[in-house]
Amino acid sequence: MAEFQTSASKKLVRPSLGKLPHIVYLLVLYVFKLNTDVVVRSSERFVGIGEVICDHLECVVACWALKLPGFFSPEIGELLAIREGLRICLVHHFLV
Repeated sequence: MAEFQTSASKKLVRPSLGKLPHIVYLLVLYVFKLNTDVVVRSSERFVGIGEVICDHLECVVACWALKLPGFFSPEIGELLAIREGLRICLVHHFLV
């Protein structure tokens, strides 16, 4: 929540196309953030993964949830979430 409040209070400064090379502007424009959350249910033998991709304006671009069967520690669950998030980003042609 604190991250959202600090980002919401910032003013957006858009670069002028005349001052920056075109390729630099594209790199600034297409910046994404992957947020993951994991629930480990050892009694039910699965890991629940929820993920959100936001753009540079903190607008949601994509979100999903997965249920992976198996018994995993919380640390392994977090790593699985990151792996799945990066895999989905590659499948949908996000630059990683």
